[in-house]
Amino acid sequence: MGSNKPGREPEHRVECIATLADALEWLGWDVESVMGDLNDQHREAVSVSLDPDRLRECERGKVYRQALELLELCERGEPIPSFVIGEEDYWFRPVDDCKCPCNCDEPCDGSDHHEAVGPFVVPTA
Repeated sequence: MGSNKPGREPEHRVECIATLADALEWLGWDVESVMGDLNDQHREAVSVSLDPDRLRECERGKVYRQALELLELCERGEPIPSFVIGEEDYWFRPVDDCKCPCNCDEPCDGSDHHEAVGPFVVPTA
């Protein structure tokens, strides 16, 4: 699981996560972080927090709404192969039998997550 601007390598670490539920939880944390950053940026720019009832009125609000939609999908447990928030594409791909390119000191026991080793082939829409 990871994220990148389309056409570029991921800027942040890519994770190999053992279960779909754990991957969705991890993705949800990433999205909540993005939402917090957007709210902080908006508050700094106009001295008020983003109003959920008026999210369509500014660019940060539109991106916040995209993030909120992805967070809701994660909370419902729906697999999301790819989802765009602003200029960033958030994605994950299932792997079989824990054959992901992990940087692991020990064999994967199916109950952990690891930082993935690149180069990465990121999904395309």
